[in-house]
Amino acid sequence: MKMKRIAHPVIAVIAAAILTIGGGLVFDSTAQGQPSLSASANVQGDANPDVQALAAALSISRHAGKLVALSGPTTVVMTKEDLIKSAAKIADHKAVLAAQLEILAETGYGERAGAITRLVNDLGSNVELIQQGRSSLLSELLKGIRNRQHVSLTSTIEVVPAAETILDDEFYHLVSGGHDGGSADLDNLATDDLLRYAHLKNLVTTLDLATPTLLGASTQDNPALAGQLHEFFDGRAAAAERDIEYLSEIEGSELEDVLQLIQRMFALGQGDNNLWDGLYHRLGLLTTERILVAKVANLQQQLLDEIDNLAAEVQGLPQPPTMPEVEAGVPGVTDSEIKFGQSAVLTGPSKALGEGMQLGILAAFHEANQAGGIHGRQLTLKTINDYYETFFAFSGTSRLIGQDRVFGLIGSVGTPTARAALPSVEIGHVPFVGAFTGAQLLRRDDQTNVLNVRASYHDETETMVDYLEKTGKTRVAVLYQNDSFGLDGLEGVKKALHERDGMRLVASWYYIRNTTAVKAAAYRIANAEPDAVIIIGSYAPAAEFIKYARLRLMDDPIFMAVSFVGSSALKVRLKELDQSLADVYVTEVVPLPSDESSEVVAEYRAALSEYDSEAEPEAISLEGYIAGRLAIARLQECGPDVTRECFLNVFSESTSIDIDGLQLQYGPGDNQGSDQVFLTRIDSGGE
Repeated sequence: MKMKRIAHPVIAVIAAAILTIGGGLVFDSTAQGQPSLSASANVQGDANPDVQALAAALSISRHAGKLVALSGPTTVVMTKEDLIKSAAKIADHKAVLAAQLEILAETGYGERAGAITRLVNDLGSNVELIQQGRSSLLSELLKGIRNRQHVSLTSTIEVVPAAETILDDEFYHLVSGGHDGGSADLDNLATDDLLRYAHLKNLVTTLDLATPTLLGASTQDNPALAGQLHEFFDGRAAAAERDIEYLSEIEGSELEDVLQLIQRMFALGQGDNNLWDGLYHRLGLLTTERILVAKVANLQQQLLDEIDNLAAEVQGLPQPPTMPEVEAGVPGVTDSEIKFGQSAVLTGPSKALGEGMQLGILAAFHEANQAGGIHGRQLTLKTINDYYETFFAFSGTSRLIGQDRVFGLIGSVGTPTARAALPSVEIGHVPFVGAFTGAQLLRRDDQTNVLNVRASYHDETETMVDYLEKTGKTRVAVLYQNDSFGLDGLEGVKKALHERDGMRLVASWYYIRNTTAVKAAAYRIANAEPDAVIIIGSYAPAAEFIKYARLRLMDDPIFMAVSFVGSSALKVRLKELDQSLADVYVTEVVPLPSDESSEVVAEYRAALSEYDSEAEPEAISLEGYIAGRLAIARLQECGPDVTRECFLNVFSESTSIDIDGLQLQYGPGDNQGSDQVFLTRIDSGGE
């Protein structure tokens, strides 16, 4: 068991010891209130090695404290001149420390001197790293302030006044019939006039909501809020784009100038070198500095402990009192348990997704535990309901990592929630396994703590568009959830269509996450008369959309949904709405759960039946089962001495993991295990 030092007033203790041993030494008070050696005796020349050791330790303690004081967080009040002066002071203190360490090394307390020397050198190295990063961080902090000023001025002086003025004019025109003092026949307003005003009103409201997120992107220093703010902005920007598209198509519109102003405002958060890129770069620098500052403080405490021990040893006294501290070990791993965490939706219109993933993971863990566990340890899962909302995803993930100390995260559900969780996961390099999302944000080349099982949404939409091309469908529309999930899928559709001649996107519209408010989307998409609609959403709003789109279309199009929809849940909901299952397709990223000729499916069905005899096999819990089996395979590979580093060691070279015939392939720059996509018709048992 490690022992943690109880803090002591080190300088005062050493001063008293020197007085006791050195006799003639006198202490004065410095300007900083610290005792200092007087010249009545030359400590450096004193023949007593005990006095020399204690005097050197006293000096080391003081100058190390000065280094720590110069290594606090970077603030915007600092100047380049301040950084230059700090660097000079740090060099001076390090020179004094080096000299005192040489004296200490010659006093006969070799073991203590060696420990103190190592700590001082580590302290100095980390102080230098902080100093080296200050200039870049200060530049980014000041840049953020300038960006915030720019956003604020642009919004309050240019964009908002222009937008509110044109909105006011449009309202007056609508109710007055275009004549001063006149009055329109409100019962017979033209649909186009109403839609024009509705789009403009919606655009101005969206701008009002998005502007604070751009201000946050400029100066925010809390990783907890970064993903949430970015997610909110992307949704508002996508909504604004639809309104701008509609308003731009109105012939002879006098809205052009204000629409360009609003577009420039949203462009601050989009494209190359946008405010969000700046935010993530700044947060990276801040996080690095915070880690170093904490490390410096910890090293200082260890140094004071060693100096405390030296003072006791010199005087022949017992070692100072200590208090027990439990060995940290590997998070989530004990002699009898390996604990995973899951943040997923368990209530609301997407609850079947979280429940399915949880069920599959638990079935896999139960199967392994019944066979004796992983090298004698039982697998456990702690699940927190994140309601499919970013705030709860971040707070839940932080709790699982910090408070519950799980080994890794598994079976996260959704793209926006994954984005919110990533800062906590990446800072601690915590394993993030088998997330139920195909978004590109979890497929970066540098994400060596993320193990994806499934194919991406771009893989799924490519499969859809390829099928539509082969069946002669050319007019494609997209219903998407207005967040990073929906936008990722929409981008995949656009990319696939761009690569084909004769096919085009005739309409796209959105709905808000955790709602089934899709009637407006059905109206707008139906007006474009598509022969195929691709749905990037969950099962409840997808089913509602199919119902209302069919009401407005003479000829039913093909409806196709990505795997996140949950084919079984979609099928159930369509039946509840008394809707036909004909011409409804879902892409799946795991084998068909009814295909018992597949070895992994047969194992899954047996494990599911053993864990919950009433559970019905379906694609979501199968994906959860495969994610659980992936975690089990990596733990078994690591042996009894499991660590996070070993668990994630699949990227240095090509690594193939066989799960009952299902091959998952990882390697340098590739954290996606499978590229397989299966297009299924839900009216034929998923064939």
